[in-house]
Amino acid sequence: MQKKLLIVDDNPEARTILKGVFNKEGYWVETAPDGAGCLNELKKSKPDLMLLHKAVLGKYLTSTSAVKSYYIKDESRILPVELMGYLLTHYRNKS
Repeated sequence: MQKKLLIVDDNPEARTILKGVFNKEGYWVETAPDGAGCLNELKKSKPDLMLLHKAVLGKYLTSTSAVKSYYIKDESRILPVELMGYLLTHYRNKS
């Protein structure tokens, strides 16, 4: 069974790059640009893992409100969340 991954990042280029990388590794990937999109995708796709860019956390979400909202809606499962930071120029130069 294919694992579901949600990538939340306000940078469209980063979402595209990360989605490609994880698709190649066999993940089914959905993306969201902000907190509202994150909450929508959490309800819709029920991912197994969420990668959350730390800038989105500060700009669009208060504390871990996306995760807390998700737990409130579905307390039967625990969603692992990884906060990420990256250097996008590394990937640009490899292409």
